[in-house]
Amino acid sequence: MRTEVTRTFPVTLRKGFAYIDDFTSWPAWYSGMVEILEPGRGAWRRAGDRVRFAYKLLGRRVEGASVLEAREEGARSVFRTEVPGLPTFHFEYHFAAAGPEAFQLKVVMRTDEPAGLLGKVLDRAVLPRVVEADLRKSLENLEQVFGSKSRRDR
Repeated sequence: MRTEVTRTFPVTLRKGFAYIDDFTSWPAWYSGMVEILEPGRGAWRRAGDRVRFAYKLLGRRVEGASVLEAREEGARSVFRTEVPGLPTFHFEYHFAAAGPEAFQLKVVMRTDEPAGLLGKVLDRAVLPRVVEADLRKSLENLEQVFGSKSRRDR
């Protein structure tokens, strides 16, 4: 499964990147994320840095980790999210200026083949729709965080 969504937000690139890339802010805007586990032990600057989280999936709390694969300040973050028994999710967040007081965020998300019986059942029946809906809701949440409606590019 592959999903790509692009939005333009009415804040500077610097402000938008700083907020979205700060893992302590994720539960405030990423739909389904309940909390960051052990935030003092998390890091998000270099490849291999890891952040543990709790996420609500289909009414159930699951725990997982996001692992940073690449990061360019103000330009992109590439990471994978691992939840035991589910497929690995790969994310690319691409940031670009869209004028002096706006930035564009393009999110590309894809999943690996399902792992385990639970992953296979959820992947085929429900998971693609749930994860894509959470991503789109998360971008709507960012619209509220940044104080104005974004331009929905795709």
